[in-house]
Amino acid sequence: MTKNQILALVLLLVIIFLGATIEFAGFIGFLLLTPLSLLLFVVLAAELISKHLKLFSFKNIRKIILSFWCAAVILILSAGFLTPAPPAVDTSGDTSQQLKYAYETDQFDRNTSKWLFYPQRDQERLALTLELIKRQELAPEDAYHAAYILQHGTCQDHFLEAYDLAYIASEAGIEKAHQLKLQAQDRYLLASGQQQMHGTQFQPLPIVRECEGF
Repeated sequence: MTKNQILALVLLLVIIFLGATIEFAGFIGFLLLTPLSLLLFVVLAAELISKHLKLFSFKNIRKIILSFWCAAVILILSAGFLTPAPPAVDTSGDTSQQLKYAYETDQFDRNTSKWLFYPQRDQERLALTLELIKRQELAPEDAYHAAYILQHGTCQDHFLEAYDLAYIASEAGIEKAHQLKLQAQDRYLLASGQQQMHGTQFQPLPIVRECEGF
């Protein structure tokens, strides 16, 4: 294999590894990883074709593919930045409604890359969630929503609370809460200066921060 083929293959393996280990921003992560994987595969195929059939210039194909992918990244991030966002929180309903709404806007922000440009929206959801969990014991579905928001918190106390709530939801039969429980536990361990147990987080993760709201 040539150096270009080896480099492309290594990059492809790195992308597969990242896709399996990093919690990406929902649909944005999928859009960025999948095309890049396909393009690297095309690079490998194009070089083989150009080598044996002399039909293409690998150098030109590589430049074109890289240019298209960079343009795609810019367009995707720009689309997320320009997409109108609903308010981060809505305090007009009861506890369940407020937590569900905050969870949905959290999902929206990660699917549109809003969290990259407006981190204060996470802080609004965090402050509301911390206030709501102090008021009453949460139902399992509410606990799951609260845990999801808290795992996007700022310090180990938030992650520990997220783990406790995800554990409650998981024990109550909410299947999706099991993975969240593992993620929250790993974040707590990393924030505490320990090694993660389940390999759900990409290191180094900048989560050793001052607690806000506790």
